[in-house]
Amino acid sequence: MKESIMHMSVDDLRTEPLLVSSTDPLTRVVGFLKKMKSYEALVVSEGKVGLITTRDIITAIYAPNMKVKSLVKIVPRLSRKDTVAKAAKMMSQHRIRVLPVMERGEILGQVTAQTIIRQMHQAGAWKLKAKAVMTDRPVTVKAEDPIAKARSLMVKMQIDHLPVLENGKLVGMLTSSDIVSSLYPVKATEMGAWVMEKQKRLKMPVKELASSQMAVCGLDESLSSLMEKLLNQNFTYVMVTLWDEPQGIITYRDVVNLVAEPAATQDIPLYIIGLPEDPFEAEAAKTKFIRTVSLLSRSYPRIMEARSTIKTSASGENRQRRRYEVKVKIKTDKRAFAFTESGWELPQIFDLVSGRIKKLMGRKTVRRPSVRYDEKTGE
Repeated sequence: MKESIMHMSVDDLRTEPLLVSSTDPLTRVVGFLKKMKSYEALVVSEGKVGLITTRDIITAIYAPNMKVKSLVKIVPRLSRKDTVAKAAKMMSQHRIRVLPVMERGEILGQVTAQTIIRQMHQAGAWKLKAKAVMTDRPVTVKAEDPIAKARSLMVKMQIDHLPVLENGKLVGMLTSSDIVSSLYPVKATEMGAWVMEKQKRLKMPVKELASSQMAVCGLDESLSSLMEKLLNQNFTYVMVTLWDEPQGIITYRDVVNLVAEPAATQDIPLYIIGLPEDPFEAEAAKTKFIRTVSLLSRSYPRIMEARSTIKTSASGENRQRRRYEVKVKIKTDKRAFAFTESGWELPQIFDLVSGRIKKLMGRKTVRRPSVRYDEKTGE
């Protein structure tokens, strides 16, 4: 099932491209995205194809007659013969949801993350559970935090979804599309009024803009059920909760990653010893391990080798329940890292290792985008 999707031609999933011109005023594009209920649009500029997204727009310092071309980022292109696995890999690497399909310099169409997920859903039942697919410990905001802080976090962390908490409980979701749709002008004539209201609006509490209508699931909900929520309820995420407390988030990127080319490890030698016999559980463990190594490579780009050893022991009646001990060793050109975790759920063990790596990375100074939240000014 998985392999058949990975080897499909993107031409089989090609749809009509959503296009805007690089010379369009940004206000017009904001209105266009609202009307089409889209997160992004392809942009043709001087023979090149780029992309503009709502996350790009929230970074903009608006000016009268500002053109789209100032925010466009060039994206990779696909040919008709490229595979879905290649498209999924590119989407994951560039953190985007759409890619153009081109031939001889002409745009034939586009392939989207949603289209890939629809094909995955139609292919059959997926036995993976939410806890095996989710990105754990998502970045969150409090209900009383100002919109300016949420906007700054989205830009800094390169994310589009912020779960909103009140007393530690999930009460809403704020997306980059919510911010663009509600706070940015769609006509040049509105620009002056928007500038006057900018500071006031950015100081609004998050709860006034966040949606209380959310896609939510439990840790053990099936991937097939999750994909139905993404496709049929028009959500771009599913929150994984336990007693109304967030445990993780599943976005298009998390699902599409399952059919991406495994070379997303930047040619780092990877070794996994002791994978379970269940193919779905084994695949989830491999995916989590690749993410863990990829995460560390952001701070230590010269990783020489990554190795994971999984030991399994049985317990309980009829020795049906399995406990895992995972050892992860990663060697860089300067030092070696070793992590050991154990538990009953293999994917969650790798999440614990990933959490330790995030703490390790937090000690290093990393350059971030220029948008910052200032508590004194509210911007």
